[in-house]
Amino acid sequence: MGTVNTELKDQGRLTGDSGVRVSTVKGMDGVETFRFTHPITYSGLNFGVVEVGMPKNELRSAAGYMRNMLIILAVLVVAMVGCLSYIATRTLLLPLRRLKVALRDAAGGDVDFLISHQRKDEFGELYDSFNAFAVSVQSRGEPDSEMAARPNETVILSEPDENDDTSTPAKLAVVSR
Repeated sequence: MGTVNTELKDQGRLTGDSGVRVSTVKGMDGVETFRFTHPITYSGLNFGVVEVGMPKNELRSAAGYMRNMLIILAVLVVAMVGCLSYIATRTLLLPLRRLKVALRDAAGGDVDFLISHQRKDEFGELYDSFNAFAVSVQSRGEPDSEMAARPNETVILSEPDENDDTSTPAKLAVVSR
């Protein structure tokens, strides 16, 4: 059948107590083969041995194919996760940016507009709250009425950095004179 590779002879049992032994055999044609050996027993008596050989090059080929398929699968999963993350981020950031611009305009004194929308989610509730705020400020007639009530205080609104895409809110501070 061939010669047994003495370095890898009887590499040991496979996991568990199955009695299967694995060894590497080099055949007469020079092809290395994995040899799986399992005894045939009945009522504790050995009746023979089952030996199965499989050429290593076929196993290496199958392992290479599986490695390539796993790499392709991993790339596809990463691409899908990236696309879904991009879509989810845009879905969240666009309404927030719209509200951010409206709040900046309102902080600058321009409350003569409402945000039109047809949303029925939390962003719709935020837009409705902003619209209610704008209507209440417009109905006062004088947007500076709160400042007139506090003659010894100055309200300072600092603009966020234009290069900052993290949507940090503007900072409001009240300073006593």
